[in-house]
Amino acid sequence: MYRAMIVDDDLWALKDIQAAFPFASYGFDLACACTSAEEASVAFDRLRPELLITDIQLKQKNGLTLLRECKALREDMVAVILSGHDDFSYARQALNDGAYYYMLKPVDDAEAEGLLRKIYQLLCSRGTPQKGGEDVVFQMCSFINDHLSPSLSLNDLSTRFAFNRTYISELFQERMGISFSQYKKKQYLKKAHTLLQNPNAKIADVAEACGFQDIRYFSRWFKEMTQMTPREYAKTLGQNDHWEDQQHE
Repeated sequence: MYRAMIVDDDLWALKDIQAAFPFASYGFDLACACTSAEEASVAFDRLRPELLITDIQLKQKNGLTLLRECKALREDMVAVILSGHDDFSYARQALNDGAYYYMLKPVDDAEAEGLLRKIYQLLCSRGTPQKGGEDVVFQMCSFINDHLSPSLSLNDLSTRFAFNRTYISELFQERMGISFSQYKKKQYLKKAHTLLQNPNAKIADVAEACGFQDIRYFSRWFKEMTQMTPREYAKTLGQNDHWEDQQHE
């Protein structure tokens, strides 16, 4: 799928744009929805999407300035400029700066769908390769594994990878077959298994390393996940009585 980014400093207008363009139906992932030009600049530099849809009137800098900056980063990207001004001079300037289309607000759903279809066909005709989500999810999984903690959240991934939380959640479910929180639990379970292989391990230390302050809660969680208590799991590894004597379940 191709990646799309939308930008508008009016949150309600941003939601209207998202609703008007049926991205998924025409081969696009909505990778990022930004509420400022500065946020969009950072996100575009990271994501390099094939499609940018931005309002022309942004507070910090206008959409045309953003367009020029993004074009400098990726010349072949397709840009759509949205405006509430039915003024030919605005449209001419947008087209001169490399915009593919100048669209008046409020956005018409039928016009938006037709435009998205044309842009998809244009990208395909150019031979622009479509990006899958596998690489992105692989990077996210690596980040989670390296920064595993109870406080790690979708917001952290959103900040790190410049995707919105909804996109991350849906992409994770689609590519991994499990949710973000379920993936964290699986990683904690792997960590617990590894730590419990040490005959000198104390269950309190294992629980704390896995983000649990309460040993009993950790033991219940471990049993829910594995059908065994930590002590029973250790027995399957042939751990001796000395290990058991250290445990305080």
